[in-house]
Amino acid sequence: MTTLNVIGAGAWGTALAITARKAGNDVLLWTRQPEHADQLNSDQTNNKYLKNVPLAPGIIATADIARAAEAKVLLMVVPAQHLREILFRLKPELEPGTVLIICAKGIEQD
Repeated sequence: MTTLNVIGAGAWGTALAITARKAGNDVLLWTRQPEHADQLNSDQTNNKYLKNVPLAPGIIATADIARAAEAKVLLMVVPAQHLREILFRLKPELEPGTVLIICAKGIEQD
């Protein structure tokens, strides 16, 4: 089983987290807002972005970017205009050899 963490808990990130978990991976779902992580963990659904779609059992949400960086594979699922900022925050936490898969949609505006 692979640990595959998802950086970004919007609708797209949540959908990818659910798919990865159903495929047998351990999944941690990162959101920048601690209250959103609490809501995801308590309700087991993403009421903010993907209502009425239950999280796959075993998905854990966190707002701790260092904890989210612990996996060997990270899916980067934040909006393109925020990707650079999040990557700078992640960089000091990453181990050499960590695989980053960019799943962002859109174009950076700066």
